[in-house]
Amino acid sequence: MARPQTDIEAGRQELLDICEELVRKRGGVDLSMTELAATAGMSPANLYRFFENKEALLEAAAGR
Repeated sequence: MARPQTDIEAGRQELLDICEELVRKRGGVDLSMTELAATAGMSPANLYRFFENKEALLEAAAGR
């Protein structure tokens, strides 16, 4: 059974918070999806449930 959309949106917001913190510390170029996943406590493959790729993640973070 698919998760409710609110779970996906909540996960996206949490990942964006973590992404913004990592970008502030190190910059967007040095950010890796593996590092983001480790910080979020999930597998790198799981990130792609929330964002298509790194560029989509960074665009969403910049759009906040």
